[in-house]
Amino acid sequence: MDNRRLFTGVDLAGLISEAAARILIVGNAPDDLESALAERPVQVLHASSDALSAIPEGRLDCVVIGPCAADDVGALLAPVAPLVQPHGSICLTLTLEDETSRIPDPIAALWQGLNFVVLRSAYLMGDGRTEVILELVRNTYDAVAHARDLEQANMPHRALIVLESVAGILTLNDEQKGLIAAEKLRVFSSLALRKPAGDSSCAYFAHARKEFQLAVHAFPRMHAAYRRQAELWHHIGHDAMAARLLTSICHVEPDEESLVLLASLNPGSAPQPEAESAPLWTGARRAPRILVITHDDSDYGMDSLYDGLCTVLGKENVVEFPWKATLHGQANEEALNYPCVFDYPGDPMHPEAIEQQLRDGRFDLILFADVVQMAYRDFVRRFLDAAPDLPVVVYDPWDDNHLLLPMVLEYLGRPSVAAYFKREMIAGFDYGPNSFSLPFGYPDRLVPDRIDTPRTQDLFWAGKRVFGTRSLYLDYLQARGHDLTRRYSQEEYRQAIATARVGLSFFGFGYDTVRYWELPAHGVMLLAERPPLRIPHNFVDGESALFFDDLPELEERLAYVFAHPRECAEIAQAGAAHFLKHHTASARARQFLGRLELLLDW
Repeated sequence: MDNRRLFTGVDLAGLISEAAARILIVGNAPDDLESALAERPVQVLHASSDALSAIPEGRLDCVVIGPCAADDVGALLAPVAPLVQPHGSICLTLTLEDETSRIPDPIAALWQGLNFVVLRSAYLMGDGRTEVILELVRNTYDAVAHARDLEQANMPHRALIVLESVAGILTLNDEQKGLIAAEKLRVFSSLALRKPAGDSSCAYFAHARKEFQLAVHAFPRMHAAYRRQAELWHHIGHDAMAARLLTSICHVEPDEESLVLLASLNPGSAPQPEAESAPLWTGARRAPRILVITHDDSDYGMDSLYDGLCTVLGKENVVEFPWKATLHGQANEEALNYPCVFDYPGDPMHPEAIEQQLRDGRFDLILFADVVQMAYRDFVRRFLDAAPDLPVVVYDPWDDNHLLLPMVLEYLGRPSVAAYFKREMIAGFDYGPNSFSLPFGYPDRLVPDRIDTPRTQDLFWAGKRVFGTRSLYLDYLQARGHDLTRRYSQEEYRQAIATARVGLSFFGFGYDTVRYWELPAHGVMLLAERPPLRIPHNFVDGESALFFDDLPELEERLAYVFAHPRECAEIAQAGAAHFLKHHTASARARQFLGRLELLLDW
């Protein structure tokens, strides 16, 4: 597909697939290309008539041609095209003698006559001419087949590169995305199953789970995807989660292979989250002053903790780097409708000023909370060097359930940190010493003053369908008369949640979702997928919320709440009280500070 845009520079090496192992260069390649290829485990050949005659047809993964003039394209393409293997590519750099983004038809006809098509392109215009870099593939190119061939050749990581590249280049519809995701799930699950449980298989598990979600969003009844994900859960010792998936899909559409796998599982052996609490900050000593290292993007977990820390400690004791506009009443649209925009005073602080304050002992803690962008390493390391004895703790609020601390330590250039706080802390996983669960909270300012409003709407749900089993659940409920397709404006949303009796919470990309906390905050009875996470002071099933493990149990719970409105109202009331005590943003900040008070002897 032709993705045309004006480039201020073209990275030719970036257009050569990292899956390519045998590369032929025709003409004078730029020096930076030669340098980039020298860092890869590839075989690079340079064209001469003798070299071309010695290369068997279908042998090369990539041919790099140019820069060349339009008149030379045919003579250069024709002899090398047969040498490219069925999944290979040709990277052609073409110089046109005018500023245009259109390839002349006669030139395009040259590669079309050789049965090649343009996969992607880059344009550099200026000085009355255009340099075009084209990636050509055969018109029979099949990315999935390419990936499978690489995997069968024991190159699974190159297979993933191919799938990731195509997904990033082409404009795909949901079904095409689902097919690519299903293939990536297959490769990731294969990699995970090769590793011992608890080893790096956990990282592969997290990647596989993301692809599972995308695959079954497009194909809610794709049994093969459910089985692969169930096998991964079984591999890491969580047969209960495996059984939940298979029970749900087989409830909608029975499948013999899935039922056989389900019968082989032992759900009772799986670790379950235990009831746990978190210490609260006493404030016996002065309020600590904290430097929060975050990133430029909206981040509900970190941004709501920032709000909680400002509420508890005072804004003067919380400084973030980089300065984030959504925390200061600006660029609210960047939060993408998540309730994590605030209007705290404060201007950006120059990094040198932060360094000086660190040297002067003006901070008591560095909180590193950027596991996404990680784009400020030099500044971060300067901050750490400015106060080498200052305690550093990490907060990982992202959707991944595996241990990201080793990656963070490498980025920080440190062997260890004082504590690791994590949102997605799955019960039974070992996250190491001084690791603590810190799930989402909900901003205090958004909690309504009154929740004793008339509850006229039986069932409320709002959100994206793209995550995992949501499509399976929603399609099933829709077919049974529950209209859960409505989209709301902000005002309509507030009205709907204020008048709902029961609210559904399904897993998102993470198991911990905003909706899980938002519903009880508004006095709505929480009916939620039972999270496999460690959550201090979690809601109690049958007392402050109702949980379900799979689709049959969701049906049972819905029948119960519709038949028992009084009990439903009592659970909703208890859930709201429990939320206010333990799960506001300020409560979450006090739990965070309470852990540190014990650990650091503040």
